Amino acid sequence: MKKMGWLATILLALPLVSAAGPLDFVGGVWNTILSIGGLSFLQGFGLVAFTRILIAILCFTLFFAVLLVLPASKDGSPRFKRNHAIVIAAVLAIMSAIFLPAAAILAVGAGWATAVGLILIGAPIVGLGYFLWNTPVKDANGKSQETKGTVLLKLLVSMLLFWILSAMNYSLVNERKITGDLFGSISVAGTMANFIAWALYITSIMITWYIIKFFMTSSGNDEEADKQWREGGEKTRKWLGQKMDEQKVKEEMGRRAQGVREPKSYLINAVDACEGLIDALYRSARTPEERKAAVGKAEKHLKLLKGNLKRAVRSLRSLRRKEKGKVYEVFDNLFNHTGIALQAARSISLPKPDSENWEQSLAAIHGRVMGAQGIRGICGAIIKALDAFVEHQETQLSQVATSQRVEQQAQERTQPQERRQEAAKAKAQEQAETRRGRMASRPVVAVKKRK
Repeated sequence: MKKMGWLATILLALPLVSAAGPLDFVGGVWNTILSIGGLSFLQGFGLVAFTRILIAILCFTLFFAVLLVLPASKDGSPRFKRNHAIVIAAVLAIMSAIFLPAAAILAVGAGWATAVGLILIGAPIVGLGYFLWNTPVKDANGKSQETKGTVLLKLLVSMLLFWILSAMNYSLVNERKITGDLFGSISVAGTMANFIAWALYITSIMITWYIIKFFMTSSGNDEEADKQWREGGEKTRKWLGQKMDEQKVKEEMGRRAQGVREPKSYLINAVDACEGLIDALYRSARTPEERKAAVGKAEKHLKLLKGNLKRAVRSLRSLRRKEKGKVYEVFDNLFNHTGIALQAARSISLPKPDSENWEQSLAAIHGRVMGAQGIRGICGAIIKALDAFVEHQETQLSQVATSQRVEQQAQERTQPQERRQEAAKAKAQEQAETRRGRMASRPVVAVKKRK
């Protein structure tokens, strides 16, 4: 009867479950998450209470850290034990949070919110301003390489910055109209609005200046300026290409190092299983009962050994498929040796507790596991090879980075020299043209021949 009652209850509840559905459940969870992100539960006095809790946690963390880093006493013992430090830090944090006025809490929150808001808004402004100020770079003689192209680029960037700031200001004004003084955010929004207004004013001046400068700058027919502009673009593209290649090499080597960790962990577990297998067979195995218990423990270690070697073989096979060339040969060699160790582990058969050849069987197992060519030695050699492979990858990466750095430094040293040579050639040509002009402008004096 009880079973029938439970069955009837489940049948009656099925329509309710089907009516809800998985999508409705997921939607309810998502709505809950959005309500938490909207901070609607902090309206009113809940904001101050929640902020007190956060301040208490912060004070506790700071006090506890300070108490732990205090210098030790003369006898070498710490000033405060960990339990004592926890109690002292908790008491100080609770007192600080309780007796801190609500106005001070709101002021601190508004201050930190204003600082973070100004950083988020000011970071792109400062970054773009730095870009505009330092583009283009000056040549070796300190002359600007400004052309119409660079001025047009600066003008477009300034207009983009003006558009971004206008969008920020519009969103900020609408948010203030919709939410009002939610959590006392009007003062924070007012400060940010003033900052955006000043940024818009400065950006407007920059746009006007670049429009005027665009018509005042040379048309860009100057061969020297165009050449330097092309060299700067080529240098930038080459630098970006080197960085991308270096990042690809780093990612590839990081992937290999991450992939090596898996088979290495399996091989380390296999070495532990080898030692556990031998210890189980050789430790207090004299009477039939002791031998039976030893064989039972040895079976567990042998099973662990086979399982870890099998997983190591599978992992090395997967790594081998992703490589080619010399790296493929390295992983193929390690894969083959791990397969040899797995075959040796599968060929091990534990002796029976009542076997007459107990000692000979143990000696054979010991040689197969712990011998010179045993399973443990093979696993240890593979682990060393994996470590050496990772070290070689790191060394190769550092060599690539060093060679790129040396090449870049050499280019930086040769570029000023080439510019000086080009400037000297241009000056020599100019002097030669000046001399030819002077020679051409001299009057020709006719010399009469004597009779």
